[in-house]
Amino acid sequence: MRIALTLQMTLPGAPMIYYGDEVGMLGETDPDCRSCMLWDETLWNHQILQFTRAIIHLRHEHPALRNGSLTQLAFFNGVYAYKQQLADDEVIVIVNPRESISKFEIPTGSQHEKWIDYANCQTFTATDGRLFIDSLPAGSALVLTKSI
Repeated sequence: MRIALTLQMTLPGAPMIYYGDEVGMLGETDPDCRSCMLWDETLWNHQILQFTRAIIHLRHEHPALRNGSLTQLAFFNGVYAYKQQLADDEVIVIVNPRESISKFEIPTGSQHEKWIDYANCQTFTATDGRLFIDSLPAGSALVLTKSI
């Protein structure tokens, strides 16, 4: 769910959240795809709800995610990296949908050296326009913004 939300909020176009996605509802084997909304908050996945709020906030804070130009940076072994840019606002997204941890490097397409992961404030340093990622857990994504 987190990868899907990350892609929706960071790729071009209008994101669409189907009711219940924000609290982790699944359609699974329901022939009608989704049952009625779960209004009982004790049944919600609060981690997904918090993540959804954070990624929506990130989209609002960065004009590049709403109106920027998309540059594909890398696609290898199932890991996909791209950048959204509008003027000085740059956001790099790296997605690992695989079932294994990935270690890799990507070109940033930028002279900027310091990047910060919005989710946990971890800082990454690019050298000569290349970003080295030691470990990207399976089924996860990094959303990096320029650090001041």
